[in-house]
Amino acid sequence: MIGPWLQGRAPADAASVARALDSVLGDEGLGEQQPSWWSRLFERFVDWLGDLFDVRGGDGGGTLAVVLYVLLGLLIAWLAWLVVRSVLASRSARAAARAALPPPPETLAERLARLLAEARAADAAGDHLRALRLYFWALVVGLSQKGELAYRDAWTAREMLERGNAGASVRARLAPLVREIDKKSFGGEACVAADSARLEAVCRELLGGA
Repeated sequence: MIGPWLQGRAPADAASVARALDSVLGDEGLGEQQPSWWSRLFERFVDWLGDLFDVRGGDGGGTLAVVLYVLLGLLIAWLAWLVVRSVLASRSARAAARAALPPPPETLAERLARLLAEARAADAAGDHLRALRLYFWALVVGLSQKGELAYRDAWTAREMLERGNAGASVRARLAPLVREIDKKSFGGEACVAADSARLEAVCRELLGGA
């Protein structure tokens, strides 16, 4: 059967190769099998290959076998390259899809931490007015996280006081801070380190472990 192929010996001719393949791929044990269409096609292919390389009888079978092995090797290499390219393309597509996804929305806790960190950095840089504003919005976000105030990114500070469903005590603490920030931002009043430090203390007092 296919022993000569496995032991490295060349088949005698195309017919013997076709019969060997038929015996392996066909349904053995059912009596004499007629050559299949692909077996006949393979014989014609081998005959064509012999004509192409001018191989006839004698040592021609060994030469033809070498050619067939080379073609088989090239076919296997080509199929392997297709598989590798498909895997790499799939990985690249998945990576591109992940990169195209928008980042997850920032949670209130993450925003609170970011605002406090930016406020401290602004204080350290001497920009106390910016630190004052950041501490105020950190206070708003923290109270929203605790459920004591409704907060929307599009609202101004005054809109937040009017529409944020703040309780009387929260409104009493925030309203003076809004007026103070407006004066220092638009009224020309100076903002010093003591101002931002005082608002940082208010954040610690009202937010606690938030």
